[in-house]
Amino acid sequence: MQVNATDFSLPEKTTRVPKKELGQQDFLQLLMTQLRNQDPLEPQSNEQFIAQMAQFSTLKLLNSLDVSTQLLRATQLIGHPVLIKDSEKQENVSGMVEKVTLTDGQVNVYVQGKAYPLKNLLEITPASSGQEVGESGQVGG
Repeated sequence: MQVNATDFSLPEKTTRVPKKELGQQDFLQLLMTQLRNQDPLEPQSNEQFIAQMAQFSTLKLLNSLDVSTQLLRATQLIGHPVLIKDSEKQENVSGMVEKVTLTDGQVNVYVQGKAYPLKNLLEITPASSGQEVGESGQVGG
């Protein structure tokens, strides 16, 4: 059978994008790889294993705390005018925060009906209450 040059094509080259942070799954993979490849004559000590498990638990707790803090921060923005970066259009969008969602561990704020990651927030303007506060601190005056 004769093969022509037009019958053969190379697969598209894919590039690997390195992560800047290690997450929970990465930590588990490292731990499992370490356990599989340890020296059977000198296994990891119980103290080392417990210390690594404690680090894993701490990492998980800190990640959960970070997401909770971001969610709390974002919910306080509902009704506030903001300036946010639209990464797709490479421009800034301004408007009121309409709602907040948590999707796959990422906090998103909705401005003009579109979701934006909280990390894209550039500026927050205080919401006007419709009433002025006088010099004495009394509302209405």
